[in-house]
Amino acid sequence: NDNYVKAMTGLMKKYKNQNITTELLSRELSAVTGYNWDYFFDQWFRGVGIPEIHTKWKTTPKDGKYLFEMTVNQKDPDNFKKVFLPVMFKGSSKDQVARKDFPIGKQGQVIQAMLPFEPKTVEIDPDNNLLADYVQDK
Repeated sequence: NDNYVKAMTGLMKKYKNQNITTELLSRELSAVTGYNWDYFFDQWFRGVGIPEIHTKWKTTPKDGKYLFEMTVNQKDPDNFKKVFLPVMFKGSSKDQVARKDFPIGKQGQVIQAMLPFEPKTVEIDPDNNLLADYVQDK
């Protein structure tokens, strides 16, 4: 957050009353953070479309708990988008709720979580914070 504030403040001072490009923004962010931001801008600005994320999940009873496993794919693997995927698990009673964010970095990634209850429903991005479309595969 500090680097973001520093970069934005610097941009506003340096380019006051000027239009800036995505390339300029990327370069200035890199200068402040010491990190190459090309992947981010390639993915979300120069790339194609909104990702269509396909999920398929199962649970397996294990030692009194439940192993949750979900395979995550995107419709367009050539333009794969890295995301942090929030997942909400709900059991049979209202107190059986859990949430976890999973970093998704590759096509066909399998994510796992050990849960103290059997999930009856699984909600992907329950707060609708990601710019993505979701498909629950059977």
